[in-house]
Amino acid sequence: EQSFGSTVYNCTFWKASSTMGGGLVMDAAWYMNILNCHFMSCYKGIVIGASNSVPVGIQIADCNWQALTAEVSTCIESSGAVTNILIQRTYMNHVLPTGGGSNKFIVFAAASTGEWLDSYIGATATTIGTNTTLNGVWYSHVYFGTNIGRATNV
Repeated sequence: EQSFGSTVYNCTFWKASSTMGGGLVMDAAWYMNILNCHFMSCYKGIVIGASNSVPVGIQIADCNWQALTAEVSTCIESSGAVTNILIQRTYMNHVLPTGGGSNKFIVFAAASTGEWLDSYIGATATTIGTNTTLNGVWYSHVYFGTNIGRATNV
C-alpha cells in the first residue's frame, strides 16, 4: 500500500539489523515527512522503495544518525528514483559506514531530483562524491569533519 501525506515525527529507531530492511522503510510514498527522528545503530536508517510508483515530495529534516562504524551500511537509501526530495539539517554522527552493502551515507540508485542542505557528517572525507551517490540531488552547505566547529564545507 502506498503512503500519502504522512508524517513520522520525534521517533527513535534503534538497532534495526540487516535482516529488518531498515529503521524506517517506505515504498512508493508520496509527500512524506520524516522530522526530528533519531536512528541509533541501524544497519540502514531510512529506506525508500519504488515498487509501485516513484516516491514524490519526501522531506527528511532535523534527523540524527549515530552508531559504531561496523553497524551501519547506509543512512538514507533509495532503490529507485525519487522526485523532489528535501534533506535538511541532518547529522550523521559517525565515520564512513563499514557494515556491508553500499557503505555510503546517502545512496540514490536512480536519477532523482531534490536538495540536501545545511547538514553535517562526522567523517574526515573532503568530498561528497566519495561517500555518497546523490544521482541528481543537488547539495549545499554540507559539512564534513571530525569536529563540527572545524568542519569543511564541500
